[in-house]
Order: sequence, then C-alpha cells, then structure tokens
Amino acid sequence: MVTTQTTDTGLMQRGLLLLGGMTALVIVVLLIVLRNPDSPSKSTAARSDVVIPVVVAPAPFPATVNWPMFVQLRDQLPSDPGWEVRYNAAVTLARRGSAKTPWPVVLDMLDEDRQLRNYRVTLKNGQVVSNQEDATRTVLNGLVAIAEWHKKQDPAVAAPVSADLQLVYQQVDRLAQSGNALVRVHADRVRQAFLRK
Repeated sequence: MVTTQTTDTGLMQRGLLLLGGMTALVIVVLLIVLRNPDSPSKSTAARSDVVIPVVVAPAPFPATVNWPMFVQLRDQLPSDPGWEVRYNAAVTLARRGSAKTPWPVVLDMLDEDRQLRNYRVTLKNGQVVSNQEDATRTVLNGLVAIAEWHKKQDPAVAAPVSADLQLVYQQVDRLAQSGNALVRVHADRVRQAFLRK
C-alpha cells in the first residue's frame, strides 16, 4: 500500500526539479538581456568589411517614376489575367440586354491591337506570332453582343447614353474604318443599332 509520505516525497522531488529548471531559464534570459551592448558581437565584427551602397533619389517617390512611360507600356501589354472570363461574362450580360453590362470590358474586346497581343501562339521554330483568326473572332463577338444589347433595349424608354457606352460607340466607329474587311462590315452593321442621335 502506498503511503501518503511516499506520494509527498515524489511530488516534492518533481517540484524541486521544476524550480531548478525555471531558475536556469531565468538566468539565461537575464544573461541575454543584460549583456554588455558596447561589446561588438561576432556577426558584426566579421561583417565590418561589407559596404552597403546608398542611393539617394533626387525627389520623393511619386516624382521619380516616369508615369507617362507606364501609360504607354499599358497600351503595349495584353489584357490583365482573367480576360477570357471577363469577356465571356460581358458578352453574356450584353446579349441579355443587362443594364449591368461592363462596357469597359466590351471596349477592351473591341481593341484589335489588344486582341492581337492577347492571342499569341508559338510556332515550331520558336517564333511567337499573333493568332489573327482568334483576335478577329473576339472583336466580332463583342460587336454581336453590342447589337444584341441594343435589340433588348426598350425603344420607348430613351435612357441616356453613359460615358462608357459612348466610348464603345467611338470604338465601333473606328472599327468601321478597320483594315480587316470582316470587322469593317460588322462594325458598320452594328452602328445602325446605336441609341445615339
């Protein structure tokens, strides 16, 4: 039978062991905290020969960036990632005649140069070229979606033309002068459905 005296002795031994561990931990923490800050550490002494160059800008951040270059660069890049999904959603909304049609996305679809940058293929010889057929198909899908949107609008309700839709109209006018005959013919047909006066 285990007596209470034996249980108390085991408990006391564990308590003393825990107290000794805590004391050792406190001593280590105190040594780290109270270490002499004037004495250089080995890592800084070994790295004293490293020179860090400092570049001072002549002006603060916003002025040092060539912002017009970024605007020109944006015009030379393909659409933002996910453009296929955005195009499909915009075409679906436009064909339904939705008031929530994202006209800036449709405008992006109607940009022939942008579509040539979006649809790139690599030939067997490693040369990267534009896929003219797919680019043209996207522009035509945008034109058809615009025509469908206009067919779904109620002619009795003369809603004002938004600024975004006005930009789409201007782009369709430019496409009516396109060098691509198929795009030119479709754009001319779509212009007949416009709500503008």
